[in-house]
Amino acid sequence: MTKDAETNSTLRANQVLRVLLVYLMVLWCSPTHAQYPPADFKKDPFLLGVPVDLSVPEHPVAFQGTDRKFHLAYELHLTNFSKADLVLKQLEVIDDSTGNVLTSYSGSKLSGMLRSLVGKHPTSILQGGTVDIVFIWLDFTSAVTPPALRHRLQVAAPAFPHHGVQVTEGGATRADGEVRVIGPPLRGGDWWASNGPSNHSGHRRTLIVVDGKARIPERYATDWARLRSGELLKGDPQKNSSYFSYGAEVLAVADGTVVSVLDSLPENRPDAQSYPVPMTLTNMGGNDIILDIGEHQFAFYAHLQPHSIRVSVADHVVRGQVLALVGNSGNATGPHLHFQLSDANSELATEGLPFVIDSVEVVGKVQGEDFKSLPHSELLNRVLPLEDNVVRFP
Repeated sequence: MTKDAETNSTLRANQVLRVLLVYLMVLWCSPTHAQYPPADFKKDPFLLGVPVDLSVPEHPVAFQGTDRKFHLAYELHLTNFSKADLVLKQLEVIDDSTGNVLTSYSGSKLSGMLRSLVGKHPTSILQGGTVDIVFIWLDFTSAVTPPALRHRLQVAAPAFPHHGVQVTEGGATRADGEVRVIGPPLRGGDWWASNGPSNHSGHRRTLIVVDGKARIPERYATDWARLRSGELLKGDPQKNSSYFSYGAEVLAVADGTVVSVLDSLPENRPDAQSYPVPMTLTNMGGNDIILDIGEHQFAFYAHLQPHSIRVSVADHVVRGQVLALVGNSGNATGPHLHFQLSDANSELATEGLPFVIDSVEVVGKVQGEDFKSLPHSELLNRVLPLEDNVVRFP
């Protein structure tokens, strides 16, 4: 064979080999010859680990309550990204700086901290494709609290018992920052902290979506109502003037600037079955005032008497200045002052912020429908009155 013939034979052999390799590759990569079957998450929700996203939308800041303890209050969102229902077995809160477990929740204690967004009664079942919110409230005996937290979650899938209990960690969050010290929003006493800060109050668990974002504007809010000898009123319960709260002077809690005023809304009749005007996003607080008190913090006062507001937008006010009178307007069933601190010039499109009042005197507590006075009142500094405490302001 000549050299040219030998070269041509080699070239033809190489071409045949390349064609054969291409054919084999196509055959091997075809659906009927795929090396790996497609992932089937329906058959294995834990194929890539626990399919739950843990996130903390708003980091907590420690504050001292009238129980003399220091608290961190925040929400942990659990999103199940699988189609399988998952059982929440245990949730641990971890000090991220030391790795120490601060507390753990399971069983009825954990289910009692949950709110499901699908409207079902809170249980330890996190349904496929849904979000549950865990309302966490940590107690500390010292002002030294962890600067950062993370969470460890144990779950199981009832439809896939062979997996047993699976564990994941997430939801890392800061837990630092300075709590704001303010003056009282009212004077004298006795003032009942109705729906005040706790892990189970109505304010604490009211999640509101405004302008495309879910927030808890009333996270630390209180409905202040005045008691005398443990009673809310004397006389006709259908008259606002019968209530001891009605007409009390509302005070600026800090130096600041008036950034919002709503006035002239009619008052409600106590315990009426309907409101004199339809409730909307802009008038839920009734006649109200918002003060910008600096540091991106705003004081919100709601349900004021019509025509009692003594300030206008852009006015500068000083701590202790009288702003208005307590009334019964907006989304209210009786005279009281709704007060909260938040992070924006808005009633509802805002996140509630913790704060402490520089001086309060605790005189008792409301338990059920009864007022229980303390044998001796307690004067406390820089505390936040907790739910159902009864206090006097200097």
